[in-house]
Amino acid sequence: MQSYPIGMILPVPGSGRLVLFEAYPTRDGIHREIWGREVFLFDAGNRPVWQIAPEPGATDDMHRNFDATRPATDTFSAITNIDELF
Repeated sequence: MQSYPIGMILPVPGSGRLVLFEAYPTRDGIHREIWGREVFLFDAGNRPVWQIAPEPGATDDMHRNFDATRPATDTFSAITNIDELF
């Protein structure tokens, strides 16, 4: 079983908690297997409810056009809770 360092946890009232795993745990290390898929909602029993999956073709910078044939390479850097909206 693989484990990943946690970057951020936010409680979601009535649902559990959002967890952002680090896709870049160190300067020289990248967890490509979760890159762009590292945000999960866990229930109160620590079971995964869902995981964000990026749109196919998402790019890792703003200099390329969207391409649905490219695998996603964006990473999530933060989750924000503003007035209970994430």
